[in-house]
Amino acid sequence: MYQPMPPENLNSHILTVLGLPLLNKLQQLEILFERCTVRQIQEIYPLIVHSIFGINGNPLGWGLRITTMENASHSFNRLQHFFGVNGIWMHVCHRLLNETTKFDIDIHLLPRKFIGMLQAGPMFYADLINIDPLKHQVSTLSLNAFDFYIFHFALYALQPLHTINPIAMQIHNERTKTIYQYLATEYLDNFLPQYPDASIEPSNFSSSVKAPQQMPVQALQPQRKLRYLKLPSSYRNGNNNASGAVSGNTSPQSVDSSDATCRAHVWRSESVLHFFVDIWLRYDIESEHHLPSSDFVRGVRTLVKQIHFFANAAHVDHSPLCALRKQSLTMVKVSIYGFLCSLIDRWPLDSSLSVVLELWLSYIQPWRYTLGSNNHRTVGVLYEPPITNAFDGFIMDNLIVYTHIFMLLLPRFERLDYTVYRNAYMLHRLVKTFSQQDLVQRLQRFERLHTGHNYGVDSPQRQQIPQQLVQCAVESIG
Repeated sequence: MYQPMPPENLNSHILTVLGLPLLNKLQQLEILFERCTVRQIQEIYPLIVHSIFGINGNPLGWGLRITTMENASHSFNRLQHFFGVNGIWMHVCHRLLNETTKFDIDIHLLPRKFIGMLQAGPMFYADLINIDPLKHQVSTLSLNAFDFYIFHFALYALQPLHTINPIAMQIHNERTKTIYQYLATEYLDNFLPQYPDASIEPSNFSSSVKAPQQMPVQALQPQRKLRYLKLPSSYRNGNNNASGAVSGNTSPQSVDSSDATCRAHVWRSESVLHFFVDIWLRYDIESEHHLPSSDFVRGVRTLVKQIHFFANAAHVDHSPLCALRKQSLTMVKVSIYGFLCSLIDRWPLDSSLSVVLELWLSYIQPWRYTLGSNNHRTVGVLYEPPITNAFDGFIMDNLIVYTHIFMLLLPRFERLDYTVYRNAYMLHRLVKTFSQQDLVQRLQRFERLHTGHNYGVDSPQRQQIPQQLVQCAVESIG
């Protein structure tokens, strides 16, 4: 049993701990969490989150995006133990949910496209944003402890670390898996579960967590606190945009008692879905000086695949999570087309294009990510899931993502060097995808149904892949 932490020593002690080497820091934080009261943890919590993700300091933070099993196996394992869904840190986050405490984030520190979305007043964020009474603009986000951490976790992926750190550059080039990617996969799989009967962890915490009171982020130096008006619930965007896709307000204090049980079950999943989709798919590729790293694009692919699994289980899920499953793909659809176009326009013409190609191929093949396809997969045995009529609606809704992205990629494939194996394999993947069953015939049929809608593109069937490209791919791979 550890001695309680004297309040007067807390600030100086946490600064000392956060300055330690990683393994020592994790050990001391475990001890500190045992010694501190909930109120004391509230005071230091934002400082720890800022330290983890390098806010107002070293942009590498604790090195989540440069730590791999290959370059630091012990650190990798300790970080996984600390940050995993049943790890020490997640239990600290949920311990704070029992309190009516919120932490503020200045929106001027957020990406431009995300700020623009907030200014439009999407429903999900209606009770999370505060309005500056003088400027009549959104000024801060007020988040509970879980949301505060997950929000910063998603933001951390946008940092162009591969441009400032040689290890990050090596990971960008070699595409090895970092602890950040491992944790992102674990979080998405836990909070957006494939299986309807899956338990979302941690499960032992109070459900009344989205409290109306707010607590500004504690700073090391005293600052004058601004007063903000709470945005009324009527200030909402009624159209079906990405952040308003889930019907109703996701904040429990704004719904009646009949919805309380549903909200208690799904609010963490809603937060994870919205934060990852709204932040990652609004990466401002056109305006940023640097392209995103390949590990970020692979992270987006992981998100897309998990949302396919999550959405495809809606028909067998009778829990409160079912409504969120049904709306999740709609949220992705709003942003994915522009995101892919921007990536392809700027991505270098080399074998690294494969990360962009695989992201696109994952999005346009939802039939690969179902409970049934999982059950049929066997190690060493090739299984091609059928394209059933159940996916016709998805294909029709995303017709331009199939056809126009194909047209954008084709000129780039004509310029690749197919003596390079990875380039030839990319072409193989493209040809294989569009040779599935009657996929091209479906695309042509749905295009005819949309006669009068000017997409300005042709189907892959009418825009044939040059035969010499296919021949080069066959010879290189064979």
